[in-house]
Amino acid sequence: MAWIVPVTLLSLQTARHLESMVCGMPDISVDILKKVVRYREIDDNHHLVQWFWQTLEQFSNDERILFMRFVSGRSRLPANIADISQRFQIMKVDRVRHSPINQSINQSINNFI
Repeated sequence: MAWIVPVTLLSLQTARHLESMVCGMPDISVDILKKVVRYREIDDNHHLVQWFWQTLEQFSNDERILFMRFVSGRSRLPANIADISQRFQIMKVDRVRHSPINQSINQSINNFI
């Protein structure tokens, strides 16, 4: 690593700060996620979006890491927000309540009960 960054500069950084710069932040901040999310056909005031953020805030950091792996394939956020190139999206998906699939599921549930 000394051929990439001079040792004299490395000694100015703490181990934690250097790890953060190289690997990203170990803690997933919901506030940062709120800044980088994209909304499609729904806005951040929608009750489902509010419920989503409340749920994510209740997650432990380990659960947020799993969420990050699911939506982005990474387990940490970059140390600099500007380096986040892939933003996740929250989008509205309309479902038809009386579609054949939903009717089959409802019938199956009613038959089971």
